Amino acid sequence: MKRIFIFFFFSLWVISCSKSDPIPEATAEDLIIGKWYFKRLTLTDGSMSQPDNDCERQTYYEFSADGTLQDVTYVLDGDECKSMFSRFDYSLTSDGKMLVVTASDGSTILINILTLDENSLEIEVDSGMIVLFEKPSAKS
Repeated sequence: MKRIFIFFFFSLWVISCSKSDPIPEATAEDLIIGKWYFKRLTLTDGSMSQPDNDCERQTYYEFSADGTLQDVTYVLDGDECKSMFSRFDYSLTSDGKMLVVTASDGSTILINILTLDENSLEIEVDSGMIVLFEKPSAKS
């Protein structure tokens, strides 16, 4: 009886120490949520443009879980930093490789997603222009 008891507890211990369930990978829908800051624009001729000053470095896209996208662009006007806000609806295609962005007038834009991970969002817009956004890490 003592052996059965020891065997029973040993079996429970082995079962409880087995590998845990794998952590599911984040989906495109999960990864895109949050505030993405503009870092670089690459034009079709290969030339690049980056924010020139602290004001422009505040420019971002913010994707919300409810399917809204807020585009906030900052520009330096003389000594004054001014912001411009635009709101859109968005969805991702089932494969997570394209953004479908809809303006308030109902017009739709398809945007290719080249890279999407925890910290980088790279999209292709307007016939080959590539825009890079970065999300600050949660530890920042």
